[in-house]
Amino acid sequence: MTARHPELPEPDYSPVFQALPTPMLVLDADLIIVGMNPAYLAVSGARREELMGRTPIEVFPDNPDDPAASGAANLTRSLQTVLASGRPDAMALQRYDVRPAPGAPFEQRWWSPVNLPVLVAGKVTYVIHRVEDVTDYVRLRGASGQSTADLRTRAGRQGADLIARAGEIQATNRQLRLVNEELSAATAALREQQQAKDRFIATLSHELRNPLAAIRAAIDLLSLDLPAGHPALGVLDRQVSALVRMTDDLLDASRALTGRLTVIRRPLDLREVVAAVTGDLRPDFARAGRTLTVTTPPRPVPLQLWARPGYAAGSTGIPGGTL
Repeated sequence: MTARHPELPEPDYSPVFQALPTPMLVLDADLIIVGMNPAYLAVSGARREELMGRTPIEVFPDNPDDPAASGAANLTRSLQTVLASGRPDAMALQRYDVRPAPGAPFEQRWWSPVNLPVLVAGKVTYVIHRVEDVTDYVRLRGASGQSTADLRTRAGRQGADLIARAGEIQATNRQLRLVNEELSAATAALREQQQAKDRFIATLSHELRNPLAAIRAAIDLLSLDLPAGHPALGVLDRQVSALVRMTDDLLDASRALTGRLTVIRRPLDLREVVAAVTGDLRPDFARAGRTLTVTTPPRPVPLQLWARPGYAAGSTGIPGGTL
């Protein structure tokens, strides 16, 4: 990945292209020049406005004084091969004379060109025409007695190496795309599992309300049957309140995950919390023959409670909130 994060903007590679030291032309599918980098303008001696919107053959025709000139035909054949096959094409070492300035005589130049396709949805959308001016190299090797055929062989080997490296890069890119697709699929599966868990928790919290409501109703009936009261009723009331609170917490958890949880501040008397907790402990102390003594201030001990809307101050326990 890099699987890129979907919210990040697409990077702009134009500064990188402009800074490359290798001369490059960008051609569209009609072989019209739509871009070039400064290195190409420097090596060709042309101006940007002379190149844009024209074909390379129009801008750089063969030297009319050289009947054997074949640079334009070779370049056309290579570009057409790239368009038809969708694969890079490394040309043999080329003599392609150019004018160093408008109106100037043609100057003998030697080039090592490679044409690379840019595929979008499997279709050649652009062609990168990369060249290297090897005139000085050719002249140097010619002076040492090396033949033009040897130079072409070496250039062909260099081009083949470049194509091989380009193929390796494309294979690596394909592997990265597969990895990114697998990661995206795994992320989607995890998201679906999380959503299923959230739905389960929300459903469970709703379903638990029914039995808790029945238990609450039973406690109310027992309270009517026992007008004098019973210690167990207080315990049952407090424990059912605790179960209702935990059920509400489950529902709040699902609401928090979906961004629908709302909490507000409510006042709370800390003495009520102490009384609720110690009330549950008194039966245990009584069975053990011990006495639980609790001393609280005579005046309220106010606290601010984060609670759900609908929480009533003054109720026992801490339903729906955190101190």
